[in-house]
Amino acid sequence: MSEVILLDVQRSEEQLPGVESETLMSILKAYAIYNPEIEYCQGMNYLAGLLLLVFKDADVAFKALITVVDRFGIAEMFNQEFPRLKMFFYQIDRLLGLVDEEL
Repeated sequence: MSEVILLDVQRSEEQLPGVESETLMSILKAYAIYNPEIEYCQGMNYLAGLLLLVFKDADVAFKALITVVDRFGIAEMFNQEFPRLKMFFYQIDRLLGLVDEEL
């Protein structure tokens, strides 16, 4: 898991200027321990990085990550089976199909 986090943090460095890689890694590793059902999933680095940019404090960003994931049901997107993500893709596919029919 740590290797995946490291790779994703390195990939997101260009998109998240001003975010310290070590701090972001610490937040993501802490979340993986905090929520063993999800642990870490690709994409969480951008969410945590954005929160770190906004709050500029690792503890506050970590607590905000917990709140955002819980409040908005993001856990279902990061869950290994991705039920919510699959639903979003289905909805987008249906909406695009409707648009295509109109044209």
